[in-house]
Amino acid sequence: MTTTGLTLDQLIEDWNSKFDHMEEVFMPDKHGNEKPRLPFNQYIVEWGYHPLYENALRNPGEIMAKMAKKNGKSFRAVYKIPSLSGAEFSASVTCGATMHCTIDAPYEVKMPTPWMDRNDDAPLGEQTDEDLMVLLAKLIAYAKEY
Repeated sequence: MTTTGLTLDQLIEDWNSKFDHMEEVFMPDKHGNEKPRLPFNQYIVEWGYHPLYENALRNPGEIMAKMAKKNGKSFRAVYKIPSLSGAEFSASVTCGATMHCTIDAPYEVKMPTPWMDRNDDAPLGEQTDEDLMVLLAKLIAYAKEY
């Protein structure tokens, strides 16, 4: 037991359940027909549960599936933004307790960021709604120039 009166498993379950409401954002109609309630959703081409969690639902007996279920629901949306040259820029937005997310900043974003001085392609974790909107707007603006 901890000082809160909860076991470690109960604390983990409590933390993971804090992201359950994000299902309403990423899967508003639960059937995958309605696009997520994310900014610039006209560019979203794929959405739903994160592939690891989706695999856990399909293969419940596997070890990784048990771990994914214990870690709670996770979600993903993929953006494809056409550029002026005809190429596409991709961005992936994920959310879940095992991602680089917090309750107040629930998004992890993986996308090209040519306007930023970054030497790696690591995801940008702990992004708020406003951060996500600004990042996507910058990518869209960049795509329209190139």
